[in-house]
Amino acid sequence: MSEAHATSPDAACTRSAIALVDVSAVVVNHNGGDRVIRAVAALVGQRYPLSQVVVVDNASSDGSPGRISAAFPEVRIIDLGGNRGLSVARNAGLRAVSSRLVLLVDHDIYVEDTAVAAMVDAWQAERAAVVCPRVRLVPERDVVQAEGAAPYFLGTMALRHAYSPVAALDRQRMYVGGCIGACYLG
Repeated sequence: MSEAHATSPDAACTRSAIALVDVSAVVVNHNGGDRVIRAVAALVGQRYPLSQVVVVDNASSDGSPGRISAAFPEVRIIDLGGNRGLSVARNAGLRAVSSRLVLLVDHDIYVEDTAVAAMVDAWQAERAAVVCPRVRLVPERDVVQAEGAAPYFLGTMALRHAYSPVAALDRQRMYVGGCIGACYLG
């Protein structure tokens, strides 16, 4: 399974003077092990204050829910009681939070400490329905997994700049036709 790192188009971007928007994060986990611990740590370490971090567990047998609770007592764990699938888990997480915006993150995505602030800034500036960051590979941080997507044949999505070198890409915000489910704010 690949791991990825979510960044803003401009990682040095700081939160604007506009009032804080209430943001929560939802992570879906199934046997995420060290990856989910690292993903939760990245969320807890955000410079932008998150109202709540929720991990929805899809019947993990690796002890990761207990490890999360021990390391991050402020994180809410929702046990679905079985592996109900990604969509059911995401919907359970969305029902558990009441914030204006929710960051949905896969258990192998590690957001940089400025990523949420940059995505909120983009949402405030553009009023987009969804904001997706540039997702880079780990440990190959100089390679982009995707930065958005575009509708393709019969409803599938084509990744934008898939597996491109970061140095070859523009660092400006852009409109995209879709985003991947790995990490997005909406």
